[in-house]
Amino acid sequence: MSALIVDRLVFQHGFSQDLRMWIRNVHFFCVLKDPCTDKQRPPKTADIMPDLIHIGHLIREELHTQGRTVTWLSQRLNIHRRACYRIFDSYSIDTQLLFRISELLGRDFFTEYSTVLSSENV
Repeated sequence: MSALIVDRLVFQHGFSQDLRMWIRNVHFFCVLKDPCTDKQRPPKTADIMPDLIHIGHLIREELHTQGRTVTWLSQRLNIHRRACYRIFDSYSIDTQLLFRISELLGRDFFTEYSTVLSSENV
């Protein structure tokens, strides 16, 4: 994770300067073993901040629960199927796109974020 990505995470999530330095230190001094290949790899965002909402996974789960296909979603969003898979791999997406997906799937994905905010008493 480059310093630019760390700075972006700090800005987006309002983390303190101390946390930013801690994240950078974890990246530079910590190497994890990939359980699949047993090779060393740098930490991913999910390793450093496991409490983040992975909105892409939630969208994929809802699509699967409803028995709909990636092709169905991509046609209605007017995007390529590969773009849908990129959405599924994303921790965050554009709010307008999330709104459109919420409408198509009939589920308010924004409540995932408001639930976390209300539980943290922000």
